[in-house]
Amino acid sequence: MEKYRNFTNITSECLDGKLVELNLSYLDNDNLNVLVSYEVNDYFTLDYQVEVNVKDKVVSFLSHGSHSGIDKVRLNKEPRFDNAVSDYFFGTH
Repeated sequence: MEKYRNFTNITSECLDGKLVELNLSYLDNDNLNVLVSYEVNDYFTLDYQVEVNVKDKVVSFLSHGSHSGIDKVRLNKEPRFDNAVSDYFFGTH
């Protein structure tokens, strides 16, 4: 969808990966879960998950890594990505 095209750019610039899947789901009226699955080096697929509080305009890091059967990898928060997501939704950074 054209509407979410910026997530392709955000993923490429902030996570150095190719967007594979974007999942947006409302947890309630104020909170949105954003799960970005992206491919690195044409091999690894990683997930980056944040929660967006629409009311308070806050993006909170939840997880980053791979949760596949054999390879379990946990990665750190990427502040550039969180800030870019905040900019996307709120234009705050």
